[in-house]
Amino acid sequence: MTLFQSPNGAHPAFDGKILERSLFALNIARHNAIAYPPEHPALQQSVERFLARLEELLEFREAITLGITRDRLLLDGAVLDEKNAVYRNLSGCFFDAGIASLTLRRTLTREELAAFLNALRPLQAADLDLFARLAAAGIQGLEARPFDFGALHATDLETIDAPPTGLPDTAGLTWESFSVALLNQTLDAEGSDLLVDKDVDPAQLADLLGRFAKDRDQARAGYENTIIAFLRRADQEEINNQARREFLDKLGAFIDKLAPGTRRQFLGSAFRYLGQRRDMTTEVLHRLSQETVLDILDSCEHQELEVPPLVLDLLGKLGECAAPLGDRRRVAAPLERDTTQLGAGVRRLFQRPETRGFVSAPYERLLRGLLATRPLHAKPPAELQDLYASLESHQLEARLCSVILEMVDVDPHGEDTAALETNLRDLLDYFLQTGDFQTLNATLRRLRRHGENAEPFAFPLAKQALEHLSGKDFLDTALDGFRLWEAERHAGIRELIRLVGAPFADPLLDRLAEESDLSLRRLYLACLEDLGPQARRAIVARLRDPRWFLVRNLVILLRRGNDPTVLKHLGALIGHPHPKVQYEVMKTLLHFDDSRAQRYLLRELGAPDLERRRQAVLLARNGAGPEVLTRLAAMLHEGTGEAEVELREQVIETLCQSSDRAAGQSLAQLLLHRSLRHPLLYRQLRHTVFEALRRQRPPWLPDLLRDLAASGTGGVHRQAGRLLVELLEQSDGS
Repeated sequence: MTLFQSPNGAHPAFDGKILERSLFALNIARHNAIAYPPEHPALQQSVERFLARLEELLEFREAITLGITRDRLLLDGAVLDEKNAVYRNLSGCFFDAGIASLTLRRTLTREELAAFLNALRPLQAADLDLFARLAAAGIQGLEARPFDFGALHATDLETIDAPPTGLPDTAGLTWESFSVALLNQTLDAEGSDLLVDKDVDPAQLADLLGRFAKDRDQARAGYENTIIAFLRRADQEEINNQARREFLDKLGAFIDKLAPGTRRQFLGSAFRYLGQRRDMTTEVLHRLSQETVLDILDSCEHQELEVPPLVLDLLGKLGECAAPLGDRRRVAAPLERDTTQLGAGVRRLFQRPETRGFVSAPYERLLRGLLATRPLHAKPPAELQDLYASLESHQLEARLCSVILEMVDVDPHGEDTAALETNLRDLLDYFLQTGDFQTLNATLRRLRRHGENAEPFAFPLAKQALEHLSGKDFLDTALDGFRLWEAERHAGIRELIRLVGAPFADPLLDRLAEESDLSLRRLYLACLEDLGPQARRAIVARLRDPRWFLVRNLVILLRRGNDPTVLKHLGALIGHPHPKVQYEVMKTLLHFDDSRAQRYLLRELGAPDLERRRQAVLLARNGAGPEVLTRLAAMLHEGTGEAEVELREQVIETLCQSSDRAAGQSLAQLLLHRSLRHPLLYRQLRHTVFEALRRQRPPWLPDLLRDLAASGTGGVHRQAGRLLVELLEQSDGS
């Protein structure tokens, strides 16, 4: 999991992937708000998708505030990915609207988000400005602040701290800290000398508040300061946290013990926070006794207590389904009502004569007509479910894209072609940002097919759409998908890169040079290899890059392309200062059987430095000419030190990988000429040779084994005979 942590560590870290997906969803909703009317299902679907992402993003926080610049988004003082095209798109839109910062809260509703997106539409001259429109809409879950250039001034301070919030310190979520905070903020002058810094149990705290609370308005302010701070802290703790459970248990007992009037004041403040927090509300309400729940419902009925709809709904379920009075802390499961029973109950209700006085005659006729109709099935038939699925927003977008292509196919020069081209471009962006690479690639294949066939359809819509797919923002967003989407969608991204072709080469090379993640670097290399000749010009243009690791990867890509014409571009790299680049260059020259590589190997095999000789021996496995093989054969008889023995074993492995019979003859000479001065070293080398032959199985191996088996030399003929029998048995078995 990738986390975005604020620089000062003041807030819980964001999951970077969820943050990115949330901003992608916001950008899609913004685009749809411009393209569609407010009631369009595509807009509604994108709004719901963003709100779901936002809820996931703000799991441990109440809000997120984005700073806005002309081309960057900031979060907690840090700049988000500057190369992300979607971030640049969002920041540019908000900046043009005059927004300096945007705060999104957990309480943001669908209606509020829709009003904000509508306010971002191009304004008419007679309209209010953006911030006046937002103020008129009364939006609470979202706050957009304008640039205030008059507030800028110079200061000698090195750091500027945020102003104090006035909320109690909740560093330790304990009942004792809550008691002290609540008493200090709510007791009047007479009660201020009481036990405001000592432990009190829930019943004592309730009694103190009932006797010494400040007047109504002051008490409400004290309640709000304390309850919001502590409930927010409890909301951020893990659900199974012991301190959190103990605090909520005592809070429930405290609310039960409050006098009715004090309880209404206290809960009025608490419900203002809980109004949008279903999970926390459920936890608090489940800790209340049945009498308290019924008393709260009674206060709501008499309009003595203002309760948000979410809390009222949960209270209603608890009041209806509460357990017997003998068990006040346990609540039964919610009752399930059958729709048929509900319909029968409503019919009986309207059969009573007294109901006629409550509704008008036309409305009563309408209700009776509805009740007389055949009830709908709880689950629609299979064919209806398929029909509903086909109306899903994303399906509509895919169908709309197909319709646009058909319309232009029929009339490529119609008067609506320009408008359709704009819609098609927006749809391509939508499919990209939602990760629907299957639809995107299918559309791209169709556009390319028309273009290749030189049909009229290619002018101008196909040409313009393909140019849009080659734009920097589109390319960057597509490559961001490797980090944003799960591995199952990476194949779709790679197919998109192959379809678009050469425009992806430079962005891929930019990322390859800067990416620290090894798996992503491998992905970028694979994508460049997929592009093949289409990427060659961009690769060659960067061979003089000062970063040796990038140049090494570029040489590898050129070699994998298997085109010998690249050799003319590698000459300047033969003397590259970094040995790893030199190694890959020589490996490429050997791959294409270039004579310069043989001269290089001969020079390096005779170098005084042991490491240079070792690298040359390894490199010779990619192709050793006759002169190099002769030099390797000579190295089989050089030196008896530990380092030379290790080098000799590598020479043996290299010779066993050669297809030239001369390599086998060199090994035979080593095996048939026993060393009387170093018998242990000879046996070790003999074992190394036979093991290497068994692994590599060069084409000349059977002839070599027959010669060795017939030699009668020591244990060589026996080992050669056994290996030859092994090869023959495997050959017969296959």
